[in-house]
Order: sequence, then structure tokens, then C-alpha cells
Amino acid sequence: MPQNTDIKLDVKDKKILFELDFDARQSNAAIAKKVGLSKQGVDYRIKRLLKTGVVAGFYPVINIGSLGYFYCRLFIRWHNLTRAKEEEICAGLANDKRISWIVAFDGAYNIVVAAYTKSLGDFKRLSEEILERYGHYIKEKRESIGTKVIHFQSRYLLGSQETGRLVVGETKGAAIVDNVDVELLRLLTANARMPLVELGSKLNISPKVAAYRIKRLEKQKVILGYRPNISHGIIGYAHYKVLFYLSNVNKQELQRFKSYLMMLPEVIYVVEEVGIADVDVEIMLPKTASLFTFLKAVKYFAPRLIRDYEILIADKTLKIEYVPF
Repeated sequence: MPQNTDIKLDVKDKKILFELDFDARQSNAAIAKKVGLSKQGVDYRIKRLLKTGVVAGFYPVINIGSLGYFYCRLFIRWHNLTRAKEEEICAGLANDKRISWIVAFDGAYNIVVAAYTKSLGDFKRLSEEILERYGHYIKEKRESIGTKVIHFQSRYLLGSQETGRLVVGETKGAAIVDNVDVELLRLLTANARMPLVELGSKLNISPKVAAYRIKRLEKQKVILGYRPNISHGIIGYAHYKVLFYLSNVNKQELQRFKSYLMMLPEVIYVVEEVGIADVDVEIMLPKTASLFTFLKAVKYFAPRLIRDYEILIADKTLKIEYVPF
């Protein structure tokens, strides 16, 4: 479907997307009760959302910290690049099995590369290899270790402030998973709404055992929730990342600032990290809205705290893999 034509969603569509967010495995009957439609009506609308590309699929939110992995990122700014060379480099990065996702941006950086690694030494080696391979085209490269990623429900669709949140981060001990669990996570990553009967068939286990294993992974906080992969661009939204650099910081003011950001419906992620920014947020705004209006309101809220900021405009997701195996 052409990406330059926005698809209009009505209130019922938005409510269905909101209900799918964080709990995409719930039944159509359960969603129907919450949004005021029939089960058949919900089924029809979800199929339409998938057919039109508004929803590209469904995935589990996996807490990689519970599996003993670090969330590591490289922020890269290119220079001396032709279009063909950039495509060649991005293809090379995408083929690297150690790299879990790649997003192309415009603005302060051109690409963000993320890897789930078992040690910081593994990440350092990956970073050095990328510099060795592509250093001639790298104007700037900065490393970041994400210690906590807070996911917010797609509240921007409805303009609501208070919603649930999922927190991906460090845990006290690594969860124990076996080969069947790993394959189960892979299948859920391909389609988080896959029925238990189909999951069981693919894994050579009964649907009852598949359900038990899912519940166990949820109880161990390996799986935190299930989300739709929404194609925001075709429903009229622009995706931004803003890196805030702070001064005059004390614990109370920093927490007040973070709490303020977390209340804003436009904020979809807050990332706590070591290595680049003091506060890292991702926001979703209508294409017709001004990013600078949003930023001005944030600056007025904390005029002494915000020293500077950098803006990244999301262009295209080049690779995404949610399972760190």
C-alpha cells in the first residue's frame, strides 16, 4: 500500500488499537465488551487494520534483562556517503546476527543500531568492528547502555494521560528457559496472537502445555505484554526521539521532570541510560502538529533543568528482532 496516503481511523479503530496494546493476546470477545462492538465487528476491524498495513503484526515485549542480556545502542552520524553506499552499509549491518534492530533517522544522528549482548565486552567488540569496517563514513559514533525502557500504551491515539506501562530493565536473577521456551518466544515474536492450538502444533506440544509455558514466562517476567506493531506514518503521525541534556540536577527535580514527561500522552517511551543523554524520550505527534510547540512546553516546565537537547526524526525501521537469541 502506498505510504504517502494517510489512513483515517475512527474512534472505534483507535479504541481497538489501544486495547490491543499491552494485551494483544486477549480475545476479540473481551475487546468487544470494552469498546462497545460485537465480536464479529472487532474481528472485521482487526483484519482490516492488518490488511491496510496499519498494524504490521503483533509481538511480545520481552524483558531481555531477565534473560541476562544488556541493551546496547550505537548512535551514528554519517558523512562522505552516497545513497548506494548507505544502502550497502545498512544491509551489511542488518546481516550481522548480533544486531537486533536498526532505525534510520534524520536530525542529530542518521542511524541507531541496537544489540542485545551477554557482556559489555561483547558490545565493545561490536562497536570497534563497526568503526573498523565503516570508519571512513562515520562522522560521529556514540555508545549507550540502556538500563531501563518504559513502554507506554498508545495513549496518543485517545489523548489520555494515565495508562499502564511496561518496564524493561535489570532483574535480580536470570530466568531459566529451555529450547522449547526459546522456540515459543520466536513463534510469538512472529505473531503474538497465534492461537494456542497452532503454537502447540508447531512445538509438538499440547495447547494446554503451550498455555502453561506462556504463563510461566509471564510469571518470570520474561514476557511483559503483547503489542501491535503500528505503522504510525500511514495514520498521520510522526515519530521523534529527543535527547535531553540537563544541568542543576538534583534527585527531586530529576524525578519531577521524568514524572511530567511520563504524563504526556505524546510520550511513548522513556529510556534510562548510561552514555549519551540524561533523559531520552520518544514521542508521537500528528504530522500537522509542531514538535517545537511540544518542546517549548517541556522547556517552560523545567527552564533551569534543561541545558540542551537533540532531535532525531524517525525515518524507517531497517531491522527489528525482539528475541535476543
